[in-house]
Amino acid sequence: MTTLQDFSKTCVLIGNDVDTSRPEGEASNIQITINGSGFGNGPNVILFDSFSGGNAGSLINLQTPEVGGWAGENALAAGAVSGAEYYEYNGRNWMTGRKLSEIDSNVINLTGLRYDASLEFSEFRFSYRQVLPIGRKFCGCELPNTTNNSGSNWKPHWFGHTAHGNAVGASGGEPDMIIPTNGSAGGVWVSGNNVNPEWYDYDEARWRSAYVGRSGTEEDLFTYYQKPETSHLGTDGVMEFGNSNATAGWERKHSDQATIWQGQQGVVSPKELDMFLFNGWMGNGSAEGYDNIFPLMTDAYLAIGANSRACLVISDAATLATSTKFAIIPPDSWSDTTITATKRPHEAALTFNHLILADGTQMENV
Repeated sequence: MTTLQDFSKTCVLIGNDVDTSRPEGEASNIQITINGSGFGNGPNVILFDSFSGGNAGSLINLQTPEVGGWAGENALAAGAVSGAEYYEYNGRNWMTGRKLSEIDSNVINLTGLRYDASLEFSEFRFSYRQVLPIGRKFCGCELPNTTNNSGSNWKPHWFGHTAHGNAVGASGGEPDMIIPTNGSAGGVWVSGNNVNPEWYDYDEARWRSAYVGRSGTEEDLFTYYQKPETSHLGTDGVMEFGNSNATAGWERKHSDQATIWQGQQGVVSPKELDMFLFNGWMGNGSAEGYDNIFPLMTDAYLAIGANSRACLVISDAATLATSTKFAIIPPDSWSDTTITATKRPHEAALTFNHLILADGTQMENV
């Protein structure tokens, strides 16, 4: 049987008992088991944080993710400050994207976290959820709950290498990747100061950036997977990405023709990453000021290695096309015939299970 790494030291599995590390009054976690065949090998998830391990208004505990742990707060980006907090919204916990006590100040005051993998990776899946509370703004946007930012004002998550600038200090030719960066057209895409990953769109017969829309009012689930090309200037990489929400529904774009590291700045070295900032940067002199900017983020998920494309998606309908709410959660175990996982109480309504396998096959309502 093929299983994941031993999560016993990083994951809290509680069955029907009350998990005393969860906020007071929160219901128990929910165990799920999926039986079948042909599931293949599961992902090596090295980080997952639903931010369920603390009470709203308290500072983020760096050591309470369900899988892995954070190295510290984001102290690398200009304007970043300490004080990332748990924040309750839509019946669950999120991480604050700006200092809660200074939301109305015209100062960046970004809050976020830093993750150090302590090993290099190039093939990986990253996903997270974000939402903008009603009445709040995205960086660079003129009005609350809109996506009309004037330029590239926000890097929600910035990947890099600890020996090559820690993302924010990467110089020409060093690896950095923003997953995703926001753009002036109201959407987001995967890019960087030194790379510009592209994929071949068979439907439109052209090369494109990994670009998707986003919502100013609904919960977004963004996910990105890459397997780099095998040689310099090669186009045999694999890319998969999408941003799903209640209005847009399930979005999954993928191609087995992609180029990751031969971006607009030429050869990148090394072609590896080993860290990222969860809420990376705000700036470019936001024309609308920084007051009232308040994004929320949660469900930070990182899987690395050969089977990282495989993932478990839970939703509120039997097909992804008819679902309106989605989450990607880590499996507790994964074999060719059985998958187990733990849902948090706020995911109780997401009763349908779907899989993306390591070879890209999508299986619904398993």
